[in-house]
Amino acid sequence: MRSIMKQNSRYSLLRTCFIFMSPIVVLAGVSGCGKKEVPDPPLTRNRLTIDMFKNLAENKHEQAIEKIIKLKALDPESVFLAELEEEEVSNIYMSSVQQQLNEGDIEAAIKTVDAARKRHGLYRSLIQADVELRKLRSLQESVVNMLQAESSEQVFAEIEQSGKIISEYTPAKALEPMFARKSIEAARMARQESICTRFSLLCDTVLMRQDKNRCAETIAAEFEIENNLPENKNSRLPATILSAEQ
Repeated sequence: MRSIMKQNSRYSLLRTCFIFMSPIVVLAGVSGCGKKEVPDPPLTRNRLTIDMFKNLAENKHEQAIEKIIKLKALDPESVFLAELEEEEVSNIYMSSVQQQLNEGDIEAAIKTVDAARKRHGLYRSLIQADVELRKLRSLQESVVNMLQAESSEQVFAEIEQSGKIISEYTPAKALEPMFARKSIEAARMARQESICTRFSLLCDTVLMRQDKNRCAETIAAEFEIENNLPENKNSRLPATILSAEQ
């Protein structure tokens, strides 16, 4: 799950450069002499920008958002500021989500993202986090169900469901070896189940024949069908047991 919590570093170089360059820009603006063809930007904008990047560098997300909002008021059409605000808002919530995941509480993580989406709207990063958290929850449920399954049919069903999730959720591919082992175990379980079922049919046939029950031959026929299935080729029970009468 670390992939969805990783903070985007695409602004890190820009932040560092801006922190060092902004004072130079400000000094250049106030130390010029002669006629000015282009007016200097407001000092407030420069101060806010410097402080914003300082907050970003120090991972002070809430303070950075305050500066971003003020800068957006000065430049409401800035796509960069809008994206940066979304990233910083997401970072605040993702810190909580990561802690909750570390504690194994996926439900709490999903609730945190839900609350963030209700408050901040359709931020792409929050939508993506919600999708991946729900996939993680489904995968966790499949693993638990698989481990608690009492039949091979249940195990195979959970393996199939998990396979769909893994194909869509790259971090979960690390679980593929475990599901491969469980698939082998499920196949072994299925063979044992088949043997038990056929042996039960044999026992029922013998007892029903002893009781002169007319349904005995129906049960015997069912045994023959099951016993001769291709998948039971290597575990067929001897049909001669059917003739054993006490």
